[in-house]
Amino acid sequence: MRGGCSGRAASWSSTGSTVPRTPPRWTSRGGTSTRDARIPYPFFTTYCDADSLAEFGAEFEAFIRHVNRPPSWANLEQPGTPVPMGLRLRRMLGGGPRGHLTRATYLEALREALGRVGKHLVEPDTLGACFKVIFRDARYLYPLTGKFHLHLLTVLRPVGK
Repeated sequence: MRGGCSGRAASWSSTGSTVPRTPPRWTSRGGTSTRDARIPYPFFTTYCDADSLAEFGAEFEAFIRHVNRPPSWANLEQPGTPVPMGLRLRRMLGGGPRGHLTRATYLEALREALGRVGKHLVEPDTLGACFKVIFRDARYLYPLTGKFHLHLLTVLRPVGK
């Protein structure tokens, strides 16, 4: 599967602690926040849950439709590289790649895809021990940006506050 939910909820501490924390790895210059590339991240995480899939079904469906059958011109194996004309024509006539991803299989596919590259999916049970979700929103901005990114915003509040 290519793509996935973006929206980093928390970084896991490298000290063995089970408490998520957001490390001071971001700097602000001129009103723009950037990650300090010199500091490695011990774990990479992303957050997505069944509630997000249910609440933002239309956004996920649009994203999954492109994951299952990307546009003829999109080179998902080598982004930024043009698709050869013969392959583009074959895709336009229905001969392109077809996936079988659905909203029902999305979370499991995301877990597997992240696991293959050494990343983790933060699950509600894990997150719930320290944070409460107070707001969420999702947008699939492909029509505006031409990029296959589903943005999932999750606003958290520490438990007990």
